[in-house]
Amino acid sequence: MTKEEIYKLGELGYSYYEIREKIEQANKCYPVKPIKPKLADSHTAKEAIRYAELLAQYESDLAKYEKESDEIYKYNCNLNELFREYLKDKSGFNSLSQEEQSLVIDLTYSLNLYDNGLIQDYESIESIVNFINKLKSL
Repeated sequence: MTKEEIYKLGELGYSYYEIREKIEQANKCYPVKPIKPKLADSHTAKEAIRYAELLAQYESDLAKYEKESDEIYKYNCNLNELFREYLKDKSGFNSLSQEEQSLVIDLTYSLNLYDNGLIQDYESIESIVNFINKLKSL
């Protein structure tokens, strides 16, 4: 999902929650972590050789798993960041100066309007931004 697709969903009338749901559906699933083979305490030489082969395969699979997991993590984080940027734009936060943005963030923390969930946080910010813009227009 791209930034443009997220904005298009908003233009089509999707709510923040519906867009978030679409993003969650677009998130990639993590692969299953490979299971490390085990060697029994009492084993034969043949079993030890087979274990060594399985261990070599496990190490290869683990490296592949870690690489794929890292790529998926970055992809999913990127989608979440695109959504955060969308919320910043829609709330009007990005239209404020750096100083005003700092004041808005300080105010949301001081009024305990933060850490209620990403969408609720930006709905609170949107209310504050609207208030600021009304004050500016007086």
